[in-house]
Amino acid sequence: MVIWDGGTPAPPTTNTPPNPPQYGADPHEFPRNDRAARQQKSDFLQIGGSVTDVCNGTPCTIDFNPNEGWTGPPPP
Repeated sequence: MVIWDGGTPAPPTTNTPPNPPQYGADPHEFPRNDRAARQQKSDFLQIGGSVTDVCNGTPCTIDFNPNEGWTGPPPP
């Protein structure tokens, strides 16, 4: 399993919707816009493909901000 961190706050623990601005933008499409996530999907969909570690053993973070567009790779 691969978890992608879009930087949004954790969702509420109550039965309430995580509405902006307190909970940020909806993170579900963030990996679709991230270059490393797209590479991982491409590697998997190749004939004989597999899930690759595009985050080099570190947590995967998103380089896409819906308010700013691509923000570049995360700092090391």
